[in-house]
Amino acid sequence: MASFSYTQQWIYGEITEGFAVMASGVFVLICAGLFCKYAMNSHAKAVILPFTVFALVLIASSVVMVLNNYQRLDKFQLVQEQDKIQFIYTEKKRVEGFMSWYRYTYMGASIAIILALVIFTAWAEPVPRAWSFVLLMLGFAALMIDYFSEHRAIIYQSQLVKLINSIEEESDSPNENSEVGEGKQPTVLL
Repeated sequence: MASFSYTQQWIYGEITEGFAVMASGVFVLICAGLFCKYAMNSHAKAVILPFTVFALVLIASSVVMVLNNYQRLDKFQLVQEQDKIQFIYTEKKRVEGFMSWYRYTYMGASIAIILALVIFTAWAEPVPRAWSFVLLMLGFAALMIDYFSEHRAIIYQSQLVKLINSIEEESDSPNENSEVGEGKQPTVLL
């Protein structure tokens, strides 16, 4: 049973997502720098601070995301080596716990997009419109990140369910090649 490879795929997907967010933050920061250097009117100058703040938020959150997932990889490796079966059940429960969050983050991102459009249309001044651009980008970024994250979570969850089903089938009919058959009964958390 290659159960930990599924966990590694999940974590490496999160790390890749973190690097993509970081690259986006660097791109927005470069754009802010270009506006700072070449802006000729108040509308172009108004985006400098909002873009810089947004870029720094993206970069900081992506650094935290990448570092946390590398630490999680090491921690999960140790826990998995101690008790593979318990790790699978614990992971299934953890994944089930955060699957419901996606609905709320989609709603939050959608609200941010709608609010950005309201701000943009309600105010003609450059500063509110510049912040509405950032709110719009934030909403779209959250939608995009969670879209891919949710897809990976669904795949990971289905892999965990398959592993649990195979564990339970093995415990019903133990054989010589089973990891459970080494004098150790699986812990079933239902």
